[in-house]
Amino acid sequence: MTTLIHSAETECIWRVLHFGHDRIPPGTHYWWSNKNRQPSGTVVFQLTVAGELLYESPDGVQRAPVGHALLHAYDEPTAYGTARDTSDEYRSTFITFRGEGVQQHWDSIRREHGAILNIPTNGEIHTQLQQLLDAARPRLSADPTTIGSMVYSFIMTLFRHARASKTDEMRPVDRALSEILSNTAYNLSLKELAVRHRVSREHLSRVFHERTGKTAAAYMAEARLQRALWLLKNSNATITSIARQSGYASPHTLARQVRAATGHAPSALRSETTNPQLRV
Repeated sequence: MTTLIHSAETECIWRVLHFGHDRIPPGTHYWWSNKNRQPSGTVVFQLTVAGELLYESPDGVQRAPVGHALLHAYDEPTAYGTARDTSDEYRSTFITFRGEGVQQHWDSIRREHGAILNIPTNGEIHTQLQQLLDAARPRLSADPTTIGSMVYSFIMTLFRHARASKTDEMRPVDRALSEILSNTAYNLSLKELAVRHRVSREHLSRVFHERTGKTAAAYMAEARLQRALWLLKNSNATITSIARQSGYASPHTLARQVRAATGHAPSALRSETTNPQLRV
């Protein structure tokens, strides 16, 4: 069964768009292309409950067996479905999300950890997924801001799970580097990271510079600025919200950094499609 959630909320709120359960009998043709699929910016979490899902991307074909979730998105050159000659029934639970920045988070997970994740049975992800499904049901639909918080929490749980799965086999210094590269919006302390991952600060600094060609401070400052510039040009978020999302202490700090880098005030960089009322 597929359920469609209609929402009059603005694009910035993270929300559930569709959710449901697919059941495909053996021998039934089941294949979907995401190319030109709308609305663009929609992301999908699809958990295989029975059978096996095939995922086709520019990198080749991958398999999502039972207990694995496929993370994909609309309007991208990918496709998914079942093998034509399969004799097994395919069943899945799926949920789709939209909102300002959702796809950027989704792409970050997939870029670092791949599009298919092994999901532990009866773990935190399963629990949060069921809570989201319940909250989004039309007759019991929760307040949009509540659902937005739940969506954010779910995606952050996916981040933690994917990172933990990847870092279990990493060297301590690589774990520290991964934490820095994944949290550029936060002012991380190299000394605290070194202690937490049991490496010396000097070694961590040296390896970071070897890998990126920059000091950690310079790398994070540039990453924060680039994120802020992207949001200024491509979103309707307020300057205050952009400063917070990019890791700046205040809108004034953001404005100072933007002026230093571009020679313009943040409001001057807003695109023509940005809501003029938000140009502060």
